[in-house]
Amino acid sequence: STKFNQILYGPPGTGKTYKTISEAVEIIDPKFYDKHKEDTEENRKELKKKYDECRKAGQIEFVTFHQSYGYEEFVEGIKAETNEQGEIQYEIRTGVFKRIADTARENFEASEKNQSDKTINFEKLINDFGNYVKEQIESGNYIKIGKNNSNYKLLDVIFDNAQENVRSFIVGKVGGEKSAQNLSIKIIERDIENYFNSAIKNYKDIKPTYESKSSYHGNAIYYYELFEHLRKFYEQNPEAYTISKQELQNFVIIIDEINRGNISKIFGELITLIEPSKRIGAEEELRVTLPYSGEEFGVPKNLYIIGTMNTADRSIALMDTALRRRFEFVEMMPDLDKVAEDEDIDGINVKSILKTINKRIEYLYDRDHMIGHSYFMCVKEIKDLKNVMKNKVIPLLQEYFYDDWEKIRLVLGDNQKDKQYQFITVETPKTSNLFGSQNDFDFDEEKKIFSINDNAFGKPESYIGIYKAEKQKNHENDTP
Repeated sequence: STKFNQILYGPPGTGKTYKTISEAVEIIDPKFYDKHKEDTEENRKELKKKYDECRKAGQIEFVTFHQSYGYEEFVEGIKAETNEQGEIQYEIRTGVFKRIADTARENFEASEKNQSDKTINFEKLINDFGNYVKEQIESGNYIKIGKNNSNYKLLDVIFDNAQENVRSFIVGKVGGEKSAQNLSIKIIERDIENYFNSAIKNYKDIKPTYESKSSYHGNAIYYYELFEHLRKFYEQNPEAYTISKQELQNFVIIIDEINRGNISKIFGELITLIEPSKRIGAEEELRVTLPYSGEEFGVPKNLYIIGTMNTADRSIALMDTALRRRFEFVEMMPDLDKVAEDEDIDGINVKSILKTINKRIEYLYDRDHMIGHSYFMCVKEIKDLKNVMKNKVIPLLQEYFYDDWEKIRLVLGDNQKDKQYQFITVETPKTSNLFGSQNDFDFDEEKKIFSINDNAFGKPESYIGIYKAEKQKNHENDTP
């Protein structure tokens, strides 16, 4: 991913926090993500399992911003503690961002340092060469071992029971099995690195395994010849067997509800340091001295930031301009495809409910305050729908419209003639009935009293009524 800093934003319930899991896994292990990116229940379990492993390994940090969250928790600060003698001591505490940034930087610097200090994956080299030799033998192309006119060749390759790793090479004359010699993997693994490092210069440098009259191994000449074949095989494709001693890893910090904190205060000098061009490893890398520890600090280019932002809480327009231009914003709106379309819940089309409610909210308020699909994803029967509408949707609408019940009734389609199907009913009581005909107040107008109609939540007609009027209107418009 090229998005070093991104914010997933949208109305509540659109799966922003849910998506951070797959985003983080994609950044850390793209190959694993590609295998499990299809939206299935099994793939989701695998992605979550991988995410949990990465958190445990310190590659992912998760934090939620709130009104009292500060620079001290995020970067570093001074914390007062009482020692055993009852004396107050002050110590510098590392914040969550500095902790993961330091880990990422150490990995980045180690991987850079080792680019010139390569090592060879000898296990892979030996096994690949063994498979190559086996193929050659099966084709009748025996590989010669020994100098000058020697008739000794590689006759066979013995693998372990799993047929994956080489156990030994067999050397001898074709047709003369009695003279065959076994070149053990133990000796090969013991000496191959020394051979590649030129510590073994000829066959006499290959020592016996046990005490022996000879100063070199009985099959030293064959082992040395085998090493020469392994070198030639390696030189055909060195990249396939060359690895850095420390591989570069990606790290991710997830900031949930990023807009609920005082971002300028929390980030401090990070506002500049998180820019891709200012990160450690970039051409214009920048480091600053931190105020409490006095340490030199920078943000490495293998650290990614993912934020989530609920637009119902605060508009993007109200965010700090300096922060806005340093993040890429990815909009996440309600996804109707995530909600069941079949009218198998007593004839109710849940998708139409969500679609209609959101169109009305957008008209009466704005698109930032729509209702997300996640509220309706677990709806399997009418009691689930009752719970969602009564305990989640209506309280949310109350918050959105500041208890303007007329607008809430419009969103819910409570203009149905039959009162029993209205979620919110309205009464206009006579003031004389409430306060008596003789009172000292002059009521200019009659007040409306709104109340939740609990019975309506158990009736399918109530829910169908939300989108029925609009459906009929669209049908009338389609009629020539």
